[in-house]
Amino acid sequence: MSNTTTEAGPDGAAGLLRGTPFVVIEGVDGSGKSTQVRMLSEVLSARGVAHRVTEEPGGSPEGVILRDLLLGAGGSRLNGAGEMLAVSVARQLHVEGLIRPALARGEAVLCDRFALSTVAYQGYGRGVSLDLIRRVTAAATGGLEPDICWVLDVPPGVGRGRRSAAEGSPDRIESEGSEFMERVRRGYLEAAAEHPRIEVVDAVRGAKAVHADLLARMDARFPGLGG
Repeated sequence: MSNTTTEAGPDGAAGLLRGTPFVVIEGVDGSGKSTQVRMLSEVLSARGVAHRVTEEPGGSPEGVILRDLLLGAGGSRLNGAGEMLAVSVARQLHVEGLIRPALARGEAVLCDRFALSTVAYQGYGRGVSLDLIRRVTAAATGGLEPDICWVLDVPPGVGRGRRSAAEGSPDRIESEGSEFMERVRRGYLEAAAEHPRIEVVDAVRGAKAVHADLLARMDARFPGLGG
């Protein structure tokens, strides 16, 4: 089973369909990404579909170190460009160490965040040049792009309320204010308006309703996953 890639598109998020799909779920903090990745993984496991679940920033031991730098107190010394470079180094290690090998083995990949997060958070949120982000992303990924990116859309206030109800303290980026998160959300929505393989999903609904929506989309787009 072959896995075809293309040169990186303008947002690093749209690619050619593969026999083994690479699926990304995005959204502002508190949108429910991790929950939806877990629920889709449970379905694939029940169907006997070989797959890997992963996340960004992270995906490798070195990536975890970079994630801790980015999200922890030490990251306050990073400007937007520094954040972009840190996540891009982690992404290169993630792609080469986990994502490409999994696809080559014929495993589907479910990823919590990928390149579009950098466009939204560091581009729209921090004001880093979108052209610079695209060029660095293309270099870091070697042209590997998701087959589909689902953006779970919620107003930042909803996401903030969900995070407040959850256990644990917010990380450095989760602690950013409403204006920052509004810019991030706008970045996601504008990218989706321009690129057909970025789809917006209403995530204000409960987790079960969002899951049903995503499962229907997954089965329609990737019938080989047993839907």
